[in-house]
Amino acid sequence: MLERYYRFFGDDLTLEYPTGSGKKVTVDVIVRDLQDRLISIFTVGPDGRRPCFGWVERLQQDPEWKDNLLFNEYFHGDNAAGLGASHQTGWTGVIADLIRRRHGTVPSLDDIIGDIGQRLPALRPAPRRPPPPRPRRPARPRVAASDRARRFARRHLHAQQPGLGLSARATVATGGHLDVGPRSVIVCRAPRS
Repeated sequence: MLERYYRFFGDDLTLEYPTGSGKKVTVDVIVRDLQDRLISIFTVGPDGRRPCFGWVERLQQDPEWKDNLLFNEYFHGDNAAGLGASHQTGWTGVIADLIRRRHGTVPSLDDIIGDIGQRLPALRPAPRRPPPPRPRRPARPRVAASDRARRFARRHLHAQQPGLGLSARATVATGGHLDVGPRSVIVCRAPRS
């Protein structure tokens, strides 16, 4: 994140670092120092020990363990010994990426962002064209409402009162009168009082 500030402000922005020292430095110097301090937790020091392993001799000396780094959840403020969970790589996994970028096995974040910036026009997707219009379904032949009403009455009402006419059968069966509603739906309504 601090690298972004440096890319934006450049050498124009200087901050006091370390706080209270009175020494003003640019943001890239601060970033480099913080990266060095984080990486030094995991590197072998002049005494042949890694600060992240703390006082655990098996991790410090055993050839099977000494090069297997654990990215603990927390680190001791005085001696940098790893504390907390070591089975779930959280924010400290970022340090592994930082180490890889520092020593050139993968490109640095600045290189990646610069590369993306140069390729951005080429990476933009082509403008989306609207989909072709759907072919319209052929319209169903519309049946006159009176024909629908007759069919409805024949199917549903004739068996109940075979001797009556269409409107009489509908009136007897529904207790009201037969109407053709919106969208040619047959609606049976109760009589008004």
